[in-house]
Amino acid sequence: MKICSKCSIKKELGEFSKDKYKIDGLLSYCKECTHNYYINNKDIFLKLRKKHTENGNIKLTGERYYNKYKEVVKEKSRNYCKKKYYSDELYRYTIKLRSMVRRIFKQANIIKTERSSKLLGYTNIQLYTHLSKYYSNSCIDKRACIGTILNSFNSHIDHIIPLSKGKTVEEKIRLCELNNLRLICDKCNLTKHNKGA
Repeated sequence: MKICSKCSIKKELGEFSKDKYKIDGLLSYCKECTHNYYINNKDIFLKLRKKHTENGNIKLTGERYYNKYKEVVKEKSRNYCKKKYYSDELYRYTIKLRSMVRRIFKQANIIKTERSSKLLGYTNIQLYTHLSKYYSNSCIDKRACIGTILNSFNSHIDHIIPLSKGKTVEEKIRLCELNNLRLICDKCNLTKHNKGA
């Protein structure tokens, strides 16, 4: 319950509009008093709106803003994603998980309709937990290295049984289960191609 500072009546919290700048997150006037204030001063609000529109001060929102500044928005988004990719390991594994599944569907000329985590049966957090146990250990493949110490930047997700062994989409998805994934260094993974472990 809250007391409206205009009509001084105690009302339910649902009777007040939200305002993130207030301590309790609600306007001090109830919705009814706010509506009455707008109706009584409608001509003033219309003059202000007209003045802002003529001066070009009106704020573009949503789709209009995006269409006007499409390239700027895309560039900001690219920079944000790139920065996050290199600073947030969990986000990096989310991207790797998505691209792995997207590649499987693209090769089969099928449109992916479900979330990657639902198709694989595990989340990006479970993938991260599974693969992070390989950190600070030396590369176990040693095809092209001499036991490189692994971290999230110098390692690739490797399929112990290669994806190329799966003939259908279902078989390839099954080959992406956690027990078939491990981390090896990038050099070893690139020389391995589609050979088994």
